[in-house]
Amino acid sequence: MGDSQRTAPTPMKISPTPAQAAHAFITPHLFKAKAPAASPVPDLHVAGPQGDLGVWTAGSGPAVLLVHGWEGNHLDLGAFVEPLVAAGRRVVSLDLPAHGVSAGTRGSIPDLAAGVRAVADAIGPVEAVIAHSIGSPVTVLALDDGLACQRVALISPPMRYTDFARATAHQVGVDPDGVVEALRDLGIDIDRLDVSTMAPRLRQQALLIHSAEDRVTSVETTRKIAANWAGSRMIEVKGLGHRRILRDPTVIETVVDFVVG
Repeated sequence: MGDSQRTAPTPMKISPTPAQAAHAFITPHLFKAKAPAASPVPDLHVAGPQGDLGVWTAGSGPAVLLVHGWEGNHLDLGAFVEPLVAAGRRVVSLDLPAHGVSAGTRGSIPDLAAGVRAVADAIGPVEAVIAHSIGSPVTVLALDDGLACQRVALISPPMRYTDFARATAHQVGVDPDGVVEALRDLGIDIDRLDVSTMAPRLRQQALLIHSAEDRVTSVETTRKIAANWAGSRMIEVKGLGHRRILRDPTVIETVVDFVVG
């Protein structure tokens, strides 16, 4: 058989080490997380844990903080801005650390929660927080660490950080226990990052909204969070997935009515 007929060898797939997988797990992909070209210049720059954070404001009145999810940016919850401003609220949106225009390269939940607290401290009293996806445990950790507000709305929240870490490890062919241990070696208290165990310590009024067929985070997790959060209210919707839920008029109206009280 001639050289032209030989089959090229299959490249050997090299799996990352647990340490490499753990590092990748807390590093947003910048090509996804960067701010869109149409994004306006931030109104404020707040000193965050890894450098300046971009912050946008609209309206006046009690402050409502909007917290986006993983590899997102401040525009993700943009559909809430006008209704909140019309309801007499000052809306504050940020790009989380290592996202959008904000500085940083590391984006563990504790890193992101530190950014939320830095912005909250800079803007003054916060009446309410609206968070989506990973922004939800980020917000809950910030609350558990002392962020003061009266109401919190969590949309499509995941529950346990370890679940995401283990799922990611499986996807890249790495031992899940090794990745969890590597995250601990990076100084991340991953075992603490369970919304259902932090929720009983919180006294804020909570609204939890989840779409039944969400393929990114399970509605079952939100049911467990609601069961452990005294005084919380959960709403299950259908057909809105993980991201369409942020643009649904009924969801937006429900959240704004809750925030305004």
